[in-house]
Amino acid sequence: MRILVLWSGGLDSTTLIQKFLNEGNTVDTIYIELHPNDEKIKREKKAIKSILPYFKQNTNFNFIEPSSSVSIMTGASFLSNLAQLPVWLLGVIMYGGNNYDQIALGYVMNDDAISYLEDIKKVYYAWQGLSVKKLPELIFPFSKYSKMEILSLLNSKLINKITFCEGINNDNCGECRPCKRWKRLEEDGYVLSSNRRFIKKDNKKNNEKECEEIIK
Repeated sequence: MRILVLWSGGLDSTTLIQKFLNEGNTVDTIYIELHPNDEKIKREKKAIKSILPYFKQNTNFNFIEPSSSVSIMTGASFLSNLAQLPVWLLGVIMYGGNNYDQIALGYVMNDDAISYLEDIKKVYYAWQGLSVKKLPELIFPFSKYSKMEILSLLNSKLINKITFCEGINNDNCGECRPCKRWKRLEEDGYVLSSNRRFIKKDNKKNNEKECEEIIK
């Protein structure tokens, strides 16, 4: 299958790309800028640039350039996934076209928009009436996955390359929800084990269940 992934350089979309490539699919990616959060854009582009050499080893991977960067000005709160949705949907319609079997977004369990996935599909497919051909299927492969489950899937070589902070002014702001998740894990003495699970430094037993409660 040929799949288009909206890529932010973060955990969810990066793991999606890895998953699809491992399954033998052809994967194209685009990046959509959401201004005026310029610092977040810098972090995401830096992460993507750092990860690109790894994915480019796979001939089924393609980062669409130069049209891969779509600049959108928004007055809405860009810390809200719901505020970003119209921009993302516009991006996949503009650049997804009719060349793909599926278009994938990396929403995961407990995201702001997770209860609106069916509504998102309705908005997306409503564009069908203005399209010459049938639009690709819109999918959310990680909608029933927790952050910990996704983290356990990501290649360990990429864990330190992804970005997760959603702060406006600086990296690792410590105030946004993703930063607070990681900070709480570190403060509680968790570290990444060899199998990419968070475990207590002084405990060899896997505390995944307890940790899942923290990361939510």
